[in-house]
Amino acid sequence: MRWPYLALAALCLGALVSLAGFWRRTNEQESAPVPPLDGRGWVEGLDGLYGVAREAGEGEIRGQGASNLGGIGYAPGSVEPRAASDRRGFGTHVLDATRLEPGVNLMTSGDRAAAELCDLDGTVLHRWEVPYEAHEHLPPLEGAHQIPWRRVALLEDGGLLAIHDGRALVRIARDSTVVWASALRAHHDLVVDGERIHVLTRAERVVPEVHPTRAIVDDRITTLDLDGRVLAELSLWDAFRASEWRSMLEHLTVREGDVMHANTLELLDGRLAAQHPAFERGHWLTCFRDLDLIAVVDPELGRIVWLADGPWRAPHHPTVTDHGTLLLFDNLGNSGESRLVELEVVTGSIVSSWAPEDPTQFSTQYCGVAQPLANGNVLVTESCRGRAFELTADGTLIWEYISPRRVGPDQRFVAALFEVERWPRDAPGVRAALGEE
Repeated sequence: MRWPYLALAALCLGALVSLAGFWRRTNEQESAPVPPLDGRGWVEGLDGLYGVAREAGEGEIRGQGASNLGGIGYAPGSVEPRAASDRRGFGTHVLDATRLEPGVNLMTSGDRAAAELCDLDGTVLHRWEVPYEAHEHLPPLEGAHQIPWRRVALLEDGGLLAIHDGRALVRIARDSTVVWASALRAHHDLVVDGERIHVLTRAERVVPEVHPTRAIVDDRITTLDLDGRVLAELSLWDAFRASEWRSMLEHLTVREGDVMHANTLELLDGRLAAQHPAFERGHWLTCFRDLDLIAVVDPELGRIVWLADGPWRAPHHPTVTDHGTLLLFDNLGNSGESRLVELEVVTGSIVSSWAPEDPTQFSTQYCGVAQPLANGNVLVTESCRGRAFELTADGTLIWEYISPRRVGPDQRFVAALFEVERWPRDAPGVRAALGEE
């Protein structure tokens, strides 16, 4: 079992929000803060979460027709330098409208507590925004910095649930009025299941077998109703300790603080249960970034019932595909750069992978999402570089978004793009948000 990069825990998103001491949006943002060492992570000293932007038009991903990514059908890509007159700038670029998955995009950015519903050509159809300080009953901020929405969930009434990472979970109406705000220390991810909300939360606790006096961060899954009342809570540390893999916890190299760093929560729909009973409907799929582990939790038993460890590093966002596999965003497993890997569920082994020929053209140290689409395409969010793109099954780049939300000298720093999520145009929440219900 590998336990690499546990020391990165102090740099993870929740800690960054509280430690960075980000500045207000003033002319100070035009001064040049110290960028991350390799350009893949966050830039400290800015009001919000920003990464080092890729130069506009540095290259594009193109398929080469070889070695597909399993059932998803990816071809490996490469970066093709473009002539200066052909370079794409900021904003949305539709390269082949005939092959796009139809729908609209729900987008969240690291420079503000806001979300936008956008057409595929980039037209903003609806916008929600409520800054953290507008919630009177939440704990005050320590320092003058933004607490952006880390993740949102669209509700059928056109409102949103939104996570202020490490600080709060809030419910916002279609018109951006506040329905309720909870000081739960929600972080990273949430899912709505009918009348129930499941969300990742955290608390500190002393675990004597880890350290006699120093606390660890205990990641939890908290269940609420749609009015914000807590119904249940499950410690992921306890779920790990109750599992057949409990001996792994004896080998932690970091024995205080954020030792696990859960970053994903997906409610399983049972599609993979025939392959492995752990994947039955109602179980939770999660990911421990700082342990390089993917896990399935049985909420009734209160323990992990499936676990995968592989040659991925600091992973994010495992998700079920229509091909009977898992798709994983491997942040650092491609010689320190990012890639997508596809896993079979019996053993958790990699069956295929995708990355550009030049690995530096797809790289995000933190966050990152890969959403399988109904038509076989995949929508990818490259968070630290403020970029999203859609690839077809043959590896062709057909849609791209390059965030214009930039600051600093030569607009070198780009706001984090936490997630671009494709929604059907006729989904109830979309129609309600657009005033069509």
